[in-house]
Amino acid sequence: AQRHKDEDGDSYLRCHSFPFFLLLPGLFARRYHTVVMIAVYDSFTRYRCGFFAHRHRQRKEARMNTDTYTIDLSPKSPRLYAKQLPELVEHYLAAVARDNQAKTAYGYRAKLRYALEWWQEAGSESEWMLGAEELAKLNDYLDGVIVRSGNPMSYNSRADVLRRLAQCLRWAKDRGCVHIDLSVDVPAPRGMTPDRKPVSIDMLQKLLGAASTSKHPVRDLALVAMLAGTGIRCEECAALLVCDVALDADGAGYAILRTTKFDKPRTVAIDQETGRHLRPWLDVLQDDQPLFPSRKGGGKRPLSPSGIYRILVD
Repeated sequence: AQRHKDEDGDSYLRCHSFPFFLLLPGLFARRYHTVVMIAVYDSFTRYRCGFFAHRHRQRKEARMNTDTYTIDLSPKSPRLYAKQLPELVEHYLAAVARDNQAKTAYGYRAKLRYALEWWQEAGSESEWMLGAEELAKLNDYLDGVIVRSGNPMSYNSRADVLRRLAQCLRWAKDRGCVHIDLSVDVPAPRGMTPDRKPVSIDMLQKLLGAASTSKHPVRDLALVAMLAGTGIRCEECAALLVCDVALDADGAGYAILRTTKFDKPRTVAIDQETGRHLRPWLDVLQDDQPLFPSRKGGGKRPLSPSGIYRILVD
């Protein structure tokens, strides 16, 4: 048996016939066991070489039958008949409401509202077919949206709209509501994330000075000091009660945040400077009152997060 190459250059084993005439002297000499051994070895060699040759032909045929793939520089993007997109979004928002807080579901609904308003206009033009080409136009629509403040929609708000839409489409694919995943075709928002610069000490002093000259200086000084000194969110600050805040004689203390972003209560430290601005305000409140009550609720209702924001802006 020797290794040979076929016309394509592929190597394989091939068996050569054994010259049996050389066994004639052995037959006449009655050495039958030698003749039998040589015959058996020859048969085994022929079988082995035939097996390798057969396997070589099979592998070669398999390589020839393999599909050949090419590069497609203009692939067709999948499209979805999405006339029922508003109903799909409602099912998605219902699932979000079951697994999250009401405020989270409200935020999702507020962002997806812009996507649905765009689809009411763009869907009729594309005969309700939704694909990568149609989704790319969503950025053009969001660039022209004017929010309640009279300004164009910010980068983070546009990113939230696109993110919520992508999550909705991915949820629909995972649940079997649609058979293609269009979330990968949702574009990224135009522009870049705005840089957030930390507030300098001079700016904080100006903010405290403006609070001391407002219509409610004691409350506004306590509010600015609480937010700046602890770094809590407006929503967390609005949910604080007077009994959640404890101050020592030197002004330092702590506050227990029972309403947080992820529903996990936590405790924040209050330094002496923050406590110095906070104590005069605590002295005029009762323990069961909100820390920053609203005037409309007779002192029983807290300020809303947006109300706190307006106080800081004004």
